[in-house]
Amino acid sequence: IRPGHDGDGCQEAYSFCNGVKALPRMPIVELREKWCRKGERDGFTDDGGVKTGRSSMKNNLRVVTYNILADLYAGREVENHLMYGHCNMQDLLRQRRMPMIVAEILSYDADIVCLQEVDASIHDSLLRPVLEANGYQGFYSNKVSSQQEGCSMFWSTAAFELANNDDMRTFPLRSLLAKEHGENELSRQHSSHYYDAMSNVNDFVELERWESMNGIHDLFENHDEVRKVFQESVGQIVQIVRLTPKQTPQSFCTTKPESIVVANTHLFYHPMADHIRILQAYAVCHKLDEIRREGQYPDPVLICGDFNSGPLSGAVRLLTHRSVLPSDNDCWKNLNVYRWECGDSEY
Repeated sequence: IRPGHDGDGCQEAYSFCNGVKALPRMPIVELREKWCRKGERDGFTDDGGVKTGRSSMKNNLRVVTYNILADLYAGREVENHLMYGHCNMQDLLRQRRMPMIVAEILSYDADIVCLQEVDASIHDSLLRPVLEANGYQGFYSNKVSSQQEGCSMFWSTAAFELANNDDMRTFPLRSLLAKEHGENELSRQHSSHYYDAMSNVNDFVELERWESMNGIHDLFENHDEVRKVFQESVGQIVQIVRLTPKQTPQSFCTTKPESIVVANTHLFYHPMADHIRILQAYAVCHKLDEIRREGQYPDPVLICGDFNSGPLSGAVRLLTHRSVLPSDNDCWKNLNVYRWECGDSEY
């Protein structure tokens, strides 16, 4: 626009300010056809020499984690033409989306399926009956919220034994860092037994990592807004289940664990709340460590979910490096800036 022109009548030209770029490479799209191709999994064959799909004899796991976009959010966006203005509104209707999502999930032939943003009604009327009919067991956990949306987790009964209700647990993240929730005597006994029997010096250093809990409690005591957001406002939960892999004659010569602990969660969304997500990730890890030590030996763990975090974020760094320091990245930069009023939606 020439100097002195107010731009009136030139609004459409603004859309051409940025050059058009090619989409980034998306490996998951490139691999999708191979992953979804029945009979090409793990190279197993039946008696007739035909390749088969999921098998309890395999020594690896196929895991799917998927945010399926709750219909209560998609419906709101359809009505107001906000986030998905580039989409055909008919494509966002639940009658179209949900059956396609179920077909996609089943096509991956997964051993473990972890879903986020699941409408309670969709779980009860579609996901649970369809996946159960296809050999899965699972459960749903609603967020600590008035919104009927949460997480669903399923596992293949061809790969795992049926789980008991006591093995399927749900924890509000807001409660996991409360002082009264701290390490109880039973978990201390499990940790003490494990480290006394099997540890070296490095293991004792690792055991001390949960001392960060003291610093978190100090943060809550000295920062009312962080405490309010984490312990009173956000409603995220974590699903945790202990699964027992099925043992077959072929598996006795492998290194299958007796059980594994699987978690599924959906961390807080707000782009200015990296510090809240890192606290939530810490809470999930702390609870998982407690549960995996309930037996004689600690179980391996698997953490799935929508972390609302990029690969360089504090939450991901905590999960991959087991620690985050103030100097590691900028995940703390909005600690004194973010307020719940910056975005009061609970999702």
